[in-house]
Amino acid sequence: MVAGLTVAIPFILINLCSDAYFYGYWTVPQYNFIYVNVVLGLSKYFGEMPWFYYINHLYNEFCEIETYGLPIFFLMSIRQMNGTLSPASGNGWMQKIKGETAKERLIRTPFVLIFFFTNFVILSAITHKELRFITVLVQIGQIAQAFMITWCFDTRDVILKALEINGYHPQKSSLYKNMRWLTGWGVKSFALFVLVK
Repeated sequence: MVAGLTVAIPFILINLCSDAYFYGYWTVPQYNFIYVNVVLGLSKYFGEMPWFYYINHLYNEFCEIETYGLPIFFLMSIRQMNGTLSPASGNGWMQKIKGETAKERLIRTPFVLIFFFTNFVILSAITHKELRFITVLVQIGQIAQAFMITWCFDTRDVILKALEINGYHPQKSSLYKNMRWLTGWGVKSFALFVLVK
C-alpha cells in the first residue's frame, strides 16, 4: 500500500505528464498501441507473421532459454506463489525455516508471470511482429539469471543450516567447514559462468 502510494502513483503521474508534454495532448501510448495495432489492425501493412512467430523466436531471445532462462523463470513464479521467494533477498527458504510472521508475509501474487503472459498474448495477437517488440519480455530472462544466482546462495544457506541443525558445529566440524568452502566456491563459479556465458 505504501509502495503504491509513494512509488507507483507518482511514477504513473510523471509518465502521463511527460507523454502529454511530448505528444502535445493527454494520451496513453500503451492504449494507442493496442488500439492501432490490434483493434484497427494497421500493422498488417508492414508485413504479416503467424501468431506463433514469437514462440519460434523466443528460444534464441529469452536469455539462454535452453539452459536455465525459462525453467528458472517458472520456478521463480512457483516459489513466489508458495511464499518462498522474498523479493528483497531471495532468501525465502530461510524465511520458511525460521517461520513467517504477518509483518514479514511475502508477496504471493506471481506478478512477473502475469506481466509476461499478458504482454506475450497481446503481442502475439498483432499481425505484424518484430523481435524488438519483445525486448521487455527478454529482460525477464535477466531477472531469471539474477534469481538463479540468488537461488544458489539460498540453497547453500539451507545446506549449511541443515548441517548445523544435525549437530555439525560451524567452527569445530571439518565436514561443515569443507561444505561451506565447497558450496561457496561452487556458487561463485556458477555465478561467474552465468554472467560470462
